[in-house]
Amino acid sequence: MYNPISIGINEINKFHHDLNRFEEYLHSTQSLDVYYAVPKVYKVHDRLVGIYAIGANIPSVIPKEPYIILNQIQGIHEWYVMVQEGKTIPYNDFINNVSNANYYDANHVIITLNKTQIDDLVAKYEVKI
Repeated sequence: MYNPISIGINEINKFHHDLNRFEEYLHSTQSLDVYYAVPKVYKVHDRLVGIYAIGANIPSVIPKEPYIILNQIQGIHEWYVMVQEGKTIPYNDFINNVSNANYYDANHVIITLNKTQIDDLVAKYEVKI
């Protein structure tokens, strides 16, 4: 299965408008052994919330800013990341407090957190939704 990718100037510079290089870029990006986090949307207290889920020691691709692909669902009021079963933190607190985000594409990063890092985030930022 292939993941969506976002192509920006860095990606264009990698293949310089050459279709063979573009094919190589797509293959190398799509063949990474990563979990592509897709948000689930729930209605909570008459408001839509989006939740990404990640796990410990799993390289996870998440967006720099949360979104729904192709804007299929509109009106999401709040975004969260579930980092442990039943443990959620606000998206901005998550993305602004992980130190090991690696570039994936123009709009996404790869984050791998161990259990200690997740426990620290939960202790500081957990919210009940």
